[in-house]
Amino acid sequence: MKRRVIILALALLAAVFALLRMARWSNPQTPPPVKVDLEAFNRNRVARQQAFIDTVTASGEWRNGAGGVRFRLIEEALQAGDSLKRGDWVHWQARAALADDSVCFERPLSFKWQATDVPTGFHDLASATSVGDSVEAWLPAHMAWGLTGHQNLVPPDAIIHLNYRWHPAAP
Repeated sequence: MKRRVIILALALLAAVFALLRMARWSNPQTPPPVKVDLEAFNRNRVARQQAFIDTVTASGEWRNGAGGVRFRLIEEALQAGDSLKRGDWVHWQARAALADDSVCFERPLSFKWQATDVPTGFHDLASATSVGDSVEAWLPAHMAWGLTGHQNLVPPDAIIHLNYRWHPAAP
């Protein structure tokens, strides 16, 4: 008799366990895992940002930079400067804003060309412009601060509207 009770208790426990397991897999509140194609997601994100920059820069004499950066010279230097060498200092008086013109920062910005970890778009702009130039540029997020943003100044995945004047030495 005792043995029969133990067998029935074990059978009941197994049945409850099986029911709980089936309920877990068929529970409509637990969605199935979603497979995300991150490459396609990032391609689409970059394409949307580029479409926005294309719209904003549709008129005027905008130049194409690397990686989707667009820039135009507001005021060109009287003479083109020497070409940059790795480690040369670049000194800008810069204003960075978001697409809605919210200012992220407005300050002097100095960095070593191709030797500092400022955004890639900054190095590319320095390659394409000269000391004395005043420049307006649009940088897609992947050429600016990307998915992480920058401290408390630039939000993640932000398109940056950059205006700068290139000074020969730190202002």
